[in-house]
Amino acid sequence: IDGTTGKSETYASVKQRSTRLAIELQKRGITHEDVIVFCSSNTLDVVIPMLATFYMGAKVANLEPSLSVTHTKHLLTLVVPKIIFVEEASFSLIEKSLEDTNFQSEVIVFGHSRIYSTFSNLMKPQENEKSFRPVDVDIHEIALIQCGVRGAVLHFTTMYWMTAMIMLTCSFKSGNYKIFCRNPRAEDTFTIIAKYKLTDFENAKKYDVSSVRLVLLGGTSMASFQFEKVNDLFKSAIVTQAYGMSEVGMITSFTPELDEELVKKKLGSSGKPSPGLCIKVVDPDTRELVGSDQKGEICITTPSMMKGYYKMDNSHVFVSDGSLKTGDIGYYDKDGCVYIIETIKEMFKYQSCHIIPSSIEAVLLEHFAIKEAVVFGIPREMDGEIPAACIILKDECSTSEEEINEFVEKRVSNREKLRGGITFVKTLPKTPSGKVIRREVRDFVIKSNA
Repeated sequence: IDGTTGKSETYASVKQRSTRLAIELQKRGITHEDVIVFCSSNTLDVVIPMLATFYMGAKVANLEPSLSVTHTKHLLTLVVPKIIFVEEASFSLIEKSLEDTNFQSEVIVFGHSRIYSTFSNLMKPQENEKSFRPVDVDIHEIALIQCGVRGAVLHFTTMYWMTAMIMLTCSFKSGNYKIFCRNPRAEDTFTIIAKYKLTDFENAKKYDVSSVRLVLLGGTSMASFQFEKVNDLFKSAIVTQAYGMSEVGMITSFTPELDEELVKKKLGSSGKPSPGLCIKVVDPDTRELVGSDQKGEICITTPSMMKGYYKMDNSHVFVSDGSLKTGDIGYYDKDGCVYIIETIKEMFKYQSCHIIPSSIEAVLLEHFAIKEAVVFGIPREMDGEIPAACIILKDECSTSEEEINEFVEKRVSNREKLRGGITFVKTLPKTPSGKVIRREVRDFVIKSNA
């Protein structure tokens, strides 16, 4: 269901249309060696060629429509697609990105085009629709989500993000309806929940949200007070965090029906390892194994993880035993529940001590006047990097750098004090999924203070 327009499509129709397109792709010579690129917001049509590509055993590569031309050109050059499916609104992005490239790709447009083929022209009935069979797939190599999603699902992310692919898989597995929304405004979200009686929601008091059974959080860790606010909003639902990455899929999660008591007890945990997945935690400096309740880099071994980054050097990605370095710092407790703290690339050292930005950010967000906060390290001779922060204040709230520093210093260790200063801003640079781009914030502050 398209939550923005209200249009819908049945599974039978999806199967018929994707089968027709798979046969058409077969006629065009698409094989398992080819890459097909998709650049579109969430629509009913974008799923069709994606499924058809899966049927053919070809490689799927998704682009986020909000990416820059430079970034898009780099990705296209890396994968060299045979076909590009693109929505009308993103056509100019693809056209500019293909300029001066040394390869040719067929462009198919969702919508109208005078120059290129259109998606609607490909959707003609095929003679052998009923006899068509997809390529064989080893089901033991597929990691299925174990988060307990059973009912209707709402998500916002485009197919560029693994979560959207997982939600699509869950919907086909459960047979329930899936709703996507293109513009994640709070008002629209609660309207959709009330209208469709959603049972699962991935990311107001006047709205009826009693139908929601599961709120699945992911992408980044949450401060405890933020977690409590979500729990307060969805009183009838189980609110839980999950941990995953595109290179592996779902790494840890709770199964609501089985782990309801653990979810309540293990506040901040992202759950237990998925079936068939092995986790080890190592010291990021010595690479030695550490035990329960000891922080270190999380490494993964599972049959479903990637074999490597496409056409790139992978020597830094894997450990000698074949396990994958996640780049995330975390730990597991005596009950086998996993906790994610921070990514290594976002950590920094002050006087040889590891500083975890999210820990300081959690303290800042406790302040009554602070709406958003991001912490990073600023280079300082002799010290390595010193903690600094960029802050967005809540509407109609005011405070000073001195007052915030006093607030923070009462709640953090000496090495975590904001020696690099505090910068007040109106906005923060973010990825399409809403994550703050810490590197850009850091570069902005360093340049401003130069």
